Amino acid sequence: MKLNPHAPLRRALPMLCAATCSTEVEPESLDHSVKASYLYNLLRFIAWPEDGTGAKGPLRLCICGGPTLDAFYALHGERAHGRAIFVRRIREVAPAWLEKCGILVLSADKPLVSVPVARGLLTVGEAEGFTARGGIINLMLMNGRVRLELNEDLAELCGFRLDPRLSKLRMPGWYPTVVR
Repeated sequence: MKLNPHAPLRRALPMLCAATCSTEVEPESLDHSVKASYLYNLLRFIAWPEDGTGAKGPLRLCICGGPTLDAFYALHGERAHGRAIFVRRIREVAPAWLEKCGILVLSADKPLVSVPVARGLLTVGEAEGFTARGGIINLMLMNGRVRLELNEDLAELCGFRLDPRLSKLRMPGWYPTVVR
């Protein structure tokens, strides 16, 4: 077998180019990437209602709000509980759209007096008071860390079964707050 003397250089060249190139990333976009990752991990601890309100088939994740929520598109095609996640953007919180969503992510720039509540709809927000206005999960960034607020009673009312470990998780940067 004949070795190519230029092979190491060819393998190193893309890494050198990548190291010298820079791309600007909006801090808010990076924050939303972290929140999307948290949400994906949280899905392992949540079981959907088994009464036909979305426990089977693809899991539709709808995002509503600013362009920084585009970071949630990274979840498109991933799997949770054996179900493929499909991400789509919706312009407004309307009943016609909500029937097609299993997860609704609302950005802080979306002014809502109350959050829609429906069986089989997991609502995720990022604004102060989100769980008090009818949201199930609130992912807020505080002092550079994601803080989780969870409305367990509402989750149960919407038919979700939460793993008991969810309210007890203590990870670096993750401080669960339970609303009762």
